[in-house]
Amino acid sequence: MPQPEVVLLIPHRQFRQIVDRETEAALRAAANVRDLGGQGEVEAAALTEALATADAVITSWGSPFLSRELLEQAPRLRFIGHAAGSIKPYVDVWALQKGITVINAARVMARGVAEMTLLFALASLRSLVAYQRENKPAHRWQADQPVEGLFFQRVGLVGLGQVGRAVLELFAPFRCRFQVYDPYLSAEEAARLGVEKTGDLQELFATSRIVSLHAAVTRETAGMIRREHFACMQPGAVFINTARGRLVDYAALVEAAVNGRIRICLDVTDPLEPLPADSPLWDLPNVMITPHIAGPTPDRRVDMGQDVIARLLRFWRGEPIEGVITLEQYERMA
Repeated sequence: MPQPEVVLLIPHRQFRQIVDRETEAALRAAANVRDLGGQGEVEAAALTEALATADAVITSWGSPFLSRELLEQAPRLRFIGHAAGSIKPYVDVWALQKGITVINAARVMARGVAEMTLLFALASLRSLVAYQRENKPAHRWQADQPVEGLFFQRVGLVGLGQVGRAVLELFAPFRCRFQVYDPYLSAEEAARLGVEKTGDLQELFATSRIVSLHAAVTRETAGMIRREHFACMQPGAVFINTARGRLVDYAALVEAAVNGRIRICLDVTDPLEPLPADSPLWDLPNVMITPHIAGPTPDRRVDMGQDVIARLLRFWRGEPIEGVITLEQYERMA
């Protein structure tokens, strides 16, 4: 029986960060591999030719968009594995409508985002930045900043997709009490996960010591966090955004930050990344800003390739695979 054909569309500049040698060797042992990654620019004619006999395609950041027109030229294509997060910028919905199995590495990426969320929570509650800013330059040994522990805190999660669930897992040793705002979360699933489902976003902000955003940006969620949500937060509460800046009304965010009542942690911003140089957020002592670094660190990006290719190999062996993206999930993606 002939080996299946795989087209690689991962740009060479990042290929080895995403696919290690052992994983590549396992793929090449099971398939005929055609690598079109190059420098990220793939000629349409070459891509069309390769897709004509492709059984599977592997993409990642910087790969070309697989349009319906291209996919119609791929009669054998049964599997698309995206070694990154959202597939919308890379795969047309037509692929799912035609029954092609589509997966991504969101569950792997989620671990890194959850790790950053935990870091923000601990650093904020322990006033880590304030101690570095106030004590170190002055050679000062003074314990005069407000500090709290993470154990048993009430945490509010806005969105419980892959990242939200990874947050539950990483926070588990701290035995926090979670409440979740997510219209797609069923009462049964909430009970299984041990979280409280709420339909009142303002109540979640008012009763949580930590609020962390993990929703995708859609027409419904853009700007969903507004002035009234920040206004009802507890003094000293922590607001974390490792999701997308567009979820938050920027003017309301700045107002809340300048007010100084709450602590704010931002890995993402809106309307621009980076923030404009004259944004007041840069200079506020109650605001931590990182340059969109949540997600897999460079040393762990190979986990994305390992995850996607392992599931591809299981797919060819006829074994069940997890994380197949549905039409409903596609529509909810950023």
